[in-house]
Amino acid sequence: MLTYYMKIYKNLSVFVIRYSKAQPEKYLSSTAVVCSEILKLLTSSFIHIYLRSHEEKKGTYNFLKFFKELFGKESECLKVTIPAVLYLIQNNLIYYSVSKLDAATFQISYQMKLIMTAIFSVLILHRKLYTHQWISIFLLACGIALVQLPTDSSSGSTSILNVNETVDKILGFLSVIVACSSSGIAGVYFEKILKKGKATLWIRNIQLSFFSVIPGYLIGCLLLDGKIIKEKGFFGGYTRWTVLAVMFQAFGGIVVALVVKHADNILKGFANSISIIISCVISYYIFDFNITFIFIIGCCAVLCSTLLYSKPVRGMSNVKYSELKQQNNDV
Repeated sequence: MLTYYMKIYKNLSVFVIRYSKAQPEKYLSSTAVVCSEILKLLTSSFIHIYLRSHEEKKGTYNFLKFFKELFGKESECLKVTIPAVLYLIQNNLIYYSVSKLDAATFQISYQMKLIMTAIFSVLILHRKLYTHQWISIFLLACGIALVQLPTDSSSGSTSILNVNETVDKILGFLSVIVACSSSGIAGVYFEKILKKGKATLWIRNIQLSFFSVIPGYLIGCLLLDGKIIKEKGFFGGYTRWTVLAVMFQAFGGIVVALVVKHADNILKGFANSISIIISCVISYYIFDFNITFIFIIGCCAVLCSTLLYSKPVRGMSNVKYSELKQQNNDV
């Protein structure tokens, strides 16, 4: 059930970011990513402290215990730096690619991360994928390739506008490729340390956000966009849609982490890919997206791949919050 909620949530997130980037007031993606990570850090910290304080005897859980859980010897916090940096790159590229691609094309193209996830699941987690799963992944790749074909049915002169749109689409798709690669590695690696480590889900979320905020602010905000921030301010160009996009990104990361903890990482992605139907419909009515016959074929190929891939998901046993550990995930 959690995966279905994630599908709807991620769908709305893409449209909110797309609409926020279409506003006249332009904001910096680097500041938005840092804000979303700070919000996720604060939210995860509040939930963790609340759960731990209610689990232990009243007054026994303090800041020192909280600090040890985050940065103690058994926390393995340094392992989180790798997925944290990769997720930071992914989140920045999502803002960029969504501004270059229409929502439907982005949603379908972003399913490429399933291919990356499958490959790295085999390499890192030594997970076995059956023949029908590899076929579904190949079918998914074909569907993604088809939707990249031009959706403009008019065969006419190549105007400057068409050239600019083509360049934007190429840049957007390239950024999606890099984002999917970083997402695939980070997702599988984070699944490994999340399910095998002793730390709880919320501790991992706090660590992930903490190690994302530091390079995000120092490199993204100060080094790359420092001049623009000095001129327009850190929140320059922010609107209510920007704030909403930041909130969707922050809480979306928590939803994904919950799914990773309680479900297979590839299954999470395949469940999300079903939401492309909603993306196509909304893009058609809101963003005047031109749906061609080739696009429909590619969309159907992606949908068929989701139906072909199937795997039973084991339920989580009832354990204490502080005792959440990996449960064997045989494939």
